[in-house]
Amino acid sequence: MKNYAIILSFLTTLVIQAQGVFVNQIGYFPEAKKVAIVTCDADSFSVFSISENKSVFKGELSAPKYWYASDEMARTADFSAVAEPGKYKIIVGNVESFPFEIKDKVYENVAKAALKAFYYQRASTALPKKYAGKWARKFAVPDTAVIVHKSAASKTRKAGSVISAPKGWFDAGDYNKYIVNSAIT
Repeated sequence: MKNYAIILSFLTTLVIQAQGVFVNQIGYFPEAKKVAIVTCDADSFSVFSISENKSVFKGELSAPKYWYASDEMARTADFSAVAEPGKYKIIVGNVESFPFEIKDKVYENVAKAALKAFYYQRASTALPKKYAGKWARKFAVPDTAVIVHKSAASKTRKAGSVISAPKGWFDAGDYNKYIVNSAIT
């Protein structure tokens, strides 16, 4: 029974964090504007430095305004004055935000991850272990004998005919390619 109480306490903490104080969990640049959205009932907030284990900034929340994204009233917590690189959280009453960082190159890791996602979804090519790690694969799915589906048929390209469509990017694990998604990439 004790384990259930611990799990419930943990989950409740996550729900409390997830409800009420919303930050950019990737982080903020030191000199950029920094704002959190607050939906819990309060008038003030503080910025807590996780690395220093202390409050480093206190501020007043904006007047409440309707937030269309969640269909509720919300306030903003502007903490742009906090520019020191480090790990932080916003505290409003007994509600805490998820942790976030303030640092130069704050989006570097997410940018690298996004570019790597394109690499892993490349079609008609091998992914060597040197670059793809545990997702390495041999050359597969050449897409040189693609059967035209009836929804893609035209007067000059009949349903059931075979075309070559190598390279590009797969849309998902079904190994399909869609022109809209390909155009985006």
